[in-house]
Amino acid sequence: MANERQYLITILGTPDTIRVRFTTERDRVLAFTVQFEPWIEVAYRPAVRIDSQHERPHRDILGWDGSTVRKDWDWEGADLPLNDALDQAISDIKRNRIAYRAAFIRRKP
Repeated sequence: MANERQYLITILGTPDTIRVRFTTERDRVLAFTVQFEPWIEVAYRPAVRIDSQHERPHRDILGWDGSTVRKDWDWEGADLPLNDALDQAISDIKRNRIAYRAAFIRRKP
């Protein structure tokens, strides 16, 4: 039986968060979404999402309206098993959050 979980990672020293959702069965990840949500202009705004939709893990760069601006199919975790890709997605966002935040602000209409 599949087990769905969700939690938030608070980035110390900032109001920004990483939203993690995943489904497992017998300790095997079946699907996941990891989303960077910086706090900008009194709201959490999804800026980058890494997920396992479309049969392969990939990174979505998001616009201010939540739409996908670009899909990165060559994301560094794209060819990993989903358990490892989930860990890589969390690490990627933690490591690149400052750049992701700055790029998101530059995309403001």
